[in-house]
This record gives sequence, structure tokens and C-alpha cells, in this order.
Amino acid sequence: MPAGGSVAAILVEKEHRRQGIGGSLFLAALDSLRRAGCTRAIVGGVPLLWKGIPMEFPSAIRFFIGLGCTPSTKTVDQFRYLPGYEYPAHLDRNLARRDLQLTVAEEEDAERILIFERTHFPHWAEYFSNLLERRQFTRILCVKSNAEILGTTMVDGPGSLFPGAQWLYLAKDGMGGYATLGIAPSCRGQGLGYALSAFATRRVKESGAAVCFINHSEAVPLYRKLGFCDWAEYQACEIAL
Repeated sequence: MPAGGSVAAILVEKEHRRQGIGGSLFLAALDSLRRAGCTRAIVGGVPLLWKGIPMEFPSAIRFFIGLGCTPSTKTVDQFRYLPGYEYPAHLDRNLARRDLQLTVAEEEDAERILIFERTHFPHWAEYFSNLLERRQFTRILCVKSNAEILGTTMVDGPGSLFPGAQWLYLAKDGMGGYATLGIAPSCRGQGLGYALSAFATRRVKESGAAVCFINHSEAVPLYRKLGFCDWAEYQACEIAL
């Protein structure tokens, strides 16, 4: 990350704990990041594994706070089984009355999608750019007003290396998911996030997945409205270098 790094994990064999080894490793990791030019670091920063310290390990949270880390955001992994999922039919009618629509991205949307991401979600722009360069337009869903992009998300079905795909072995009939869902700031509070989430969940179901997974959700109540259950919670921590 620009000027930032992460300490993904510290592992010490059980019989050698409480001897200062973990603290020494952490300080050595911070020194390495400083020499690489980083000015801050997050703890537990591997997007495909966790984004923070699992809340089920309170002793680890206390350990890092004791070493000078500051707790920041909390995120939750969420999921729902898809056989019983029904897309709310009223959404399309309600959006149509406002001249809005939920669509799968097409080639002519590419430039507008990149402008949208770079303007509102620059930390996600590279992910969308990579998909567009590979012409994987169907993996991007949009909320549009005529040609204007008001919101986007990336969606994946079974077999794709989406965030959280390391859990695929837990779902024998296939897992899909969506991530990086964002609505333009001027359009928030109008139900567009809910509508795009419902559309994305339907697309994952149509891909043949039995389970839909949402990695590191910061909009937990939104996804609960669509029947998602909480799975694991994480406490993110940061430290200035």
C-alpha cells in the first residue's frame, strides 16, 4: 500500500511463548517495514486470509495493543446459503420509476467505471482495471442512471479466485461471492446499496453456487437484510512507524 505495510501474522510455538519472542519478531517486522519506506502498518493485513485480528483471539488483540497498536475498524465475514434466496421483485420496478437500473457491465461502460472508481474508491481502481483489461465485463455489476455509473461491485462464481476463495473446500456444491461494493456518496441513503447487493446475490446464485460469501464486510446490517449470517469478526489495528 502507498507508504503502508502489514504484519500478516506472528507465529510462535506454544512451548516457547511468553518469552518475548513474539514481541521481538514484531519489532523486527516494523524495522523491516521502516527500511522499505513505510510510515504505518496494519496488523493482520492479508486480504485473502483476514483483515485484522480474529476476535476469537482476545489475547492477541491485547498483545498488539500492548506493543503500541491502535484498534481501528471492525469487519465481519458473512455468508448465506442460496437455495432459498429469492430476489426482491419490487426492486426493478422501484428503480425503473427513478430511471435507474441494475446491469451487468458492458464494454462501453469500461471508461465510466474506471472514472467512477478513481473518483470515489481509488483503493479499488486497480482491481476493476484488471478485470476490464481482461475483458471480464460480466464480473462487474452496476447501478446506472442512463449511462452514468452510480455504484459497482465485483462478483464471482465457483472456480474464481475471489476474496475468500480459500474457503471453497467448505462448500461442496460451490461457493461464490462479491466484494468491493460501493455507491457514489451523493446517492447513498437511497437503497441503492441494498438493490445492488440483492442483484449480486442473485447473480452468484445463477452461477451455480450453493453459498455466497462476503469477505470483510463493513456494512453488516445491510447484508443481514438479505439473509446473510455473520461468520467471523476481526479487529483491525494500526501502528505508526
